[in-house]
Amino acid sequence: MKDEFNRDHEQFKDEEYRKRRNVIAEYAGRFKFGDKIEYLEYTEKENKTWEAIYNKIVPLHKQYFSDRFNKSFDKLVSRGVIRPDKVPQLCDIDEYLKSETGFRIMPVHGIVDQREFLNCLGLRVFCSTQYIRHHKHPEYTPEPDICHEIFGHVAMFADQEL
Repeated sequence: MKDEFNRDHEQFKDEEYRKRRNVIAEYAGRFKFGDKIEYLEYTEKENKTWEAIYNKIVPLHKQYFSDRFNKSFDKLVSRGVIRPDKVPQLCDIDEYLKSETGFRIMPVHGIVDQREFLNCLGLRVFCSTQYIRHHKHPEYTPEPDICHEIFGHVAMFADQEL
């Protein structure tokens, strides 16, 4: 989806949000594959946004997602890698996936091109953003964010049978 179709979304208009998103993107810019992913201190507002999404999405997982997905997701929760009250750390997810399935996480600043994304997947590396969607619109974001990555993808990479 092209950005020009979403320019009225709060995350493009809110200067404070844009500054914070850029700070988080700098973390990805500093990352070199093989290094430990930097710990990111999320704000109270970001953690509250995560919590609201978690409380809405997890019951839907139980209702609509496969048992395999839910089993992997529940294991991430039971190990404390994913919590309902705090945005997960990519460094923790990376360590967990590396030990469980050999998959790795690579922080990225935003959408990467299809070639890079698929090449990384072929090498068992998942490109993931670290920023979280705007707090005023937790039900929608025009671009992938950490909620999209965690709730939609990470559990699949934690499945030892895949």
